[in-house]
Amino acid sequence: MSGERKQITGEQVKAVRRQTGAGAIDCRKALEAAGGDVARAVEYLRERGIGTPKRIWT
Repeated sequence: MSGERKQITGEQVKAVRRQTGAGAIDCRKALEAAGGDVARAVEYLRERGIGTPKRIWT
């Protein structure tokens, strides 16, 4: 079962954090929900209002 799930790397978490300003745990959860896709993880956080809205979402 562990082979089926995509591993989330520290680099992916850093990329999402750089783009959103969200916490590492929120970024990891977003990446898991997005299947490891950074762009989808950023969108996931934006939809939930997590991160730095003034800098990112406007």
